[in-house]
Amino acid sequence: MEKNQQQNHFNNPVVIILFIALVGLGGYFLFSKNQNDSQVKPDTSQEQIDNLKKELDALKQNGSTNTKPSTTTAKEKSTAEITKEWSPRIAHIACTNDNINYSLGSGTFTEFVKGSPIILTNAHVVTLNGYVYSSCGFTLTGNEQVYILDTSSFSGSPQDVEYILTSSSAYLNPNIIMPNKGEMRVCKAPGAIGDKIVILGYPAAGGTGGSITATDGIISSFDQQYYVTSAKIDHGNSGGAAILVKDDCYLGIPTWAESGGFESYGRILSQSYFLGHEPGDVLR
Repeated sequence: MEKNQQQNHFNNPVVIILFIALVGLGGYFLFSKNQNDSQVKPDTSQEQIDNLKKELDALKQNGSTNTKPSTTTAKEKSTAEITKEWSPRIAHIACTNDNINYSLGSGTFTEFVKGSPIILTNAHVVTLNGYVYSSCGFTLTGNEQVYILDTSSFSGSPQDVEYILTSSSAYLNPNIIMPNKGEMRVCKAPGAIGDKIVILGYPAAGGTGGSITATDGIISSFDQQYYVTSAKIDHGNSGGAAILVKDDCYLGIPTWAESGGFESYGRILSQSYFLGHEPGDVLR
């Protein structure tokens, strides 16, 4: 009896329509959910991408702050800076033989021996035809005081180099004429063609008032123990100092100039040729 009633219910058109409606409504809700899910997923993926970008940017910033700074080379000094540093060492030398013959040149303070400052210069500044001038003295930039040189210490070196003792050491302040604790940096390595140099001395054609003269140029070539330079060297520069700019060191003695067809090229006697020290040693 109950079976017949159930069968009758399923045969009832109303029941059939209601069943179809319920199935259709369920399908609609299922389709809507799938549509919503498909729309949410792209938004969720974009959000993840944005978050990853932020994390990557943060890592880059942290990496840049933790990176070690690059090492920088020392700044090359200007001609003005080199002139200021080295000029206290450069003496203006004048020699005479009873006021008949005279010579003008330059010299460079190198070291002290038993309290006496030593001046390095060219032999031809303090000698004439192999004979020592009877009287020699020197002055310093900004100082009109004349200091006497000990002519008995002259040797007339065939290398055209003289180490001179001063007779006025008691009146010289080592801290003024030899700054930086008396150190004179000698170039550790020879200069190369194209290297910049500064020439310091007292050429006759230089400025008035006993002021030091600075000229600059490059190493143009080599001539045995000499550097050939484009820097101007004139009478009176002999015995001064040639400074290698890149290493701020003593390169040698400006010695003489040779005139070509149109230009004059100075000669610098290399310090490695005459110094009794190894290149790179500090003279005191």
